[in-house]
Amino acid sequence: MARIKNKWLVCILMLVFLFISVGYAKITGTLQISGTAKIEKRKDIFIKDANLVSGNADKISFSGTALSSNVMLGSDGSETILSVTIVNNSDTPKVFNEVKYIDDAYSNENITFTLNGLESGDAVPTEASGQSNSVTFP
Repeated sequence: MARIKNKWLVCILMLVFLFISVGYAKITGTLQISGTAKIEKRKDIFIKDANLVSGNADKISFSGTALSSNVMLGSDGSETILSVTIVNNSDTPKVFNEVKYIDDAYSNENITFTLNGLESGDAVPTEASGQSNSVTFP
């Protein structure tokens, strides 16, 4: 008789434990996260935008101060022009020095380009000015 009572007691305890476990899982099923995030604008010089104005180019991309594109020039005298917006978003005025070539990026060293609108020694325009420069591949 004691064995039967013990079996029933074990079954009842297991059911109680099961109901408590399921109830606890149901109550704690919602995860709430609280906190704060700080979003700031870039505080440096960077290329904000680059677009094809005329000619033949594709895969125009930019990151930071690096511009990449595939420019296709047809015959002598053909040209491709890109519009490039370079901005200074820092609190300190910055001066443009030079364009640096990355040798590994050029598949044809005979193709050159000219940056129009921003000369060495010029102040890099602020984002508010909206000034765009052109890059011409003659």
